[in-house]
Amino acid sequence: MNDKEKVIAEIDKTSDKIHKLWNDLSVYDIESLKDAWNDTTCDEFIKKIKNTDKTISDILSQLDLLKTYWQNKIN
Repeated sequence: MNDKEKVIAEIDKTSDKIHKLWNDLSVYDIESLKDAWNDTTCDEFIKKIKNTDKTISDILSQLDLLKTYWQNKIN
């Protein structure tokens, strides 16, 4: 495996780790959270979770773009 292929493998590994970590954290049912903790603080907390979800999605998209760049560099 050459250096470029190692970089691509590392990008894949990092992306997989982020997916797994975020999925493990996101398993928490937001509706159950609302039922158990129904106030303005809960609403702010849920809003932050949703904003973080967008951030995580953006990071994963950027990793895909980086991987594409490296794949094109190999060819």
